[in-house]
Amino acid sequence: VTGEGLDDLRAALAAKLQLAETEAGRSQERWYLPIDRAFLVKGHGLVVTGTLMQGVIREGETAVVQPGGLETKVRGIQSHDLDLDHAEFGQRTALQLAGLGLEEVHRGMAVGAPGVLFESECVDFHLEWRDRPRHGSRVRVSLGAAEGIGKVFLSEEDEAVAQVRFERPIAVAQGQPMIVRRYSPPDLLAGGRVAVPVAVP
Repeated sequence: VTGEGLDDLRAALAAKLQLAETEAGRSQERWYLPIDRAFLVKGHGLVVTGTLMQGVIREGETAVVQPGGLETKVRGIQSHDLDLDHAEFGQRTALQLAGLGLEEVHRGMAVGAPGVLFESECVDFHLEWRDRPRHGSRVRVSLGAAEGIGKVFLSEEDEAVAQVRFERPIAVAQGQPMIVRRYSPPDLLAGGRVAVPVAVP
């Protein structure tokens, strides 16, 4: 209302946009897309939507859905209702996937080039803490469109490193951004990135 803080907000948004432009240069990296919706389209089969987190996806490419290791092929690509032959990092993307049914794929899973995504129940993270929890606390971890529940184990050697052991398998990629929240109430605890997708407990 008063305009207080708007200059700081503009500066933060400008910095994030510059970072996004730099990260867009990673288009040579293999692609993956967290799935936030999955549905059937008559005559086309299974369609999943999400935001492409890295790389470039092209029609006809082989892909794998995790968790589950489900192999598929990209039969079609759309962005904002436009048919495309490829999609790039940062785009909202709809993918038509061959050979999979709606009962196999749901929000929280992820699809990507073979070898990019891992199915894991134990992940090491690099974190910036806002409020450090107790060792062994139950937490919620947001990764892509998924929310995983698990216990967090803190490192004695490095305060910025922690491990989460999940109650169920989760799809995860190297370097993927994430958020940690307390289990209840779901207060923000930390933000960070995946350091080791499949860690040793």
